[in-house]
Amino acid sequence: MKKKVILITILLLTAVASYSQNKKKHKTGAIAPVDVKKRAELITDSLIKSGHDTVLCFIRDCKGCIEGVNKTAFVIWSDTEQQKTFIRRIQNNSEDQHNQSLNLAPIDYFVSFKESILQDSLKEPEFRLSHYRFSLINFIFGQKHFEATIPDYFEGNNIDKSLIGWLYSIRSLLFEAYTLKYP
Repeated sequence: MKKKVILITILLLTAVASYSQNKKKHKTGAIAPVDVKKRAELITDSLIKSGHDTVLCFIRDCKGCIEGVNKTAFVIWSDTEQQKTFIRRIQNNSEDQHNQSLNLAPIDYFVSFKESILQDSLKEPEFRLSHYRFSLINFIFGQKHFEATIPDYFEGNNIDKSLIGWLYSIRSLLFEAYTLKYP
C-alpha cells in the first residue's frame, strides 16, 4: 500500500512538472499592461533605426474614457526583400504580429493623394463631445513625417476629404487582416 502511494505521488509530481514546462514553452502573446501608444512608438523607432523607411502607425484611443478601456495600436511596414507586409497589433495586455501578403492600399492612397491629405483641414461639427473615440495616424515615409488625430465624430462632416478617405483605407486593411483572415 505504501509503495502505491509513493508511486502515485511520483506520477502526480511528474505530471505537474511536465505541465509547467510545457506552459513555459508556449507563450500566448500576453504581456504586462503597457502604454499602447508608447509601445507603438518604440516599435516604430526600432523599425526606422533598422532601415525601414516607410512605417505606418495607427492607434485607436478614447478621450474621456474610464481607466482600463481597451486601446489598440497597429504598426504596419513592408519588407521588399521578403515581399511581405508586417502588421504588429498592440493592445493593453497583448501583442501579436502577422506576416502576410496584403494590399498596401493605405500607402498607395497616401502617395496618390499626398498633397490634398497634407493640406486637408477638417471641419469641426457644431457640437463638441467630452468623451469620444479617435484615430491617431503617424506615418513616416523616407525623411518625412505626417501625423493626424481624427475624432470619430468629425468624420461625418468631412466625408469628402482625402484625409478621411485615407483613414477608411487604413481601417479597411486592418479589417481584412484581422477579421477576414484571422477571425
